[in-house]
Amino acid sequence: MTDRSETDIPPVTSSAAKGTAFSILGAISVSHLLNDMMQSLIVAIYPIFASRF
Repeated sequence: MTDRSETDIPPVTSSAAKGTAFSILGAISVSHLLNDMMQSLIVAIYPIFASRF
């Protein structure tokens, strides 16, 4: 048996994993921004469509 336990091994944090996390966070943020913009535009344009149809 070895005297080392799992707590002796430092966690692996690579810059690639951090870059991937920020890329995913950025994609979620942009899609949320687009969703909010579409929701506000639908509310703003609804009176125009309601009067025409």
